[in-house]
Amino acid sequence: MAKPRSRLAEFRSQAARGRAAEGLAPTVAALRAGQASEVLIADDPSSTDRAWVGPQPAEVAVSRHELTERGVGQTVEDRADAAVVRAAATGAELRFLPEGEEPPWGGVGALLRYQAPQN
Repeated sequence: MAKPRSRLAEFRSQAARGRAAEGLAPTVAALRAGQASEVLIADDPSSTDRAWVGPQPAEVAVSRHELTERGVGQTVEDRADAAVVRAAATGAELRFLPEGEEPPWGGVGALLRYQAPQN
């Protein structure tokens, strides 16, 4: 198992190549699409970021509207970090970053299984 510090270095390397999502919205989008292979998240109990979830782990978004547009009828607002951890059940490995490490922007990021096609 790789240490969190080396995973963070790998994340930064892959982000430079467009093979990582950084920030809450891009990370939950990658989780929702099953695109995230690994999620790095800062352990920040003081975070006030929020996200919306549906009954299934991949039903996660930064707004209720995003989920209702996808046909998710039952939505609940939750702490963003809890929603990300729950969504990691889509098959992504979850790694909490140690205190003192500079996390991805927004405190969360994901290494991607594949790069999304450009529109």
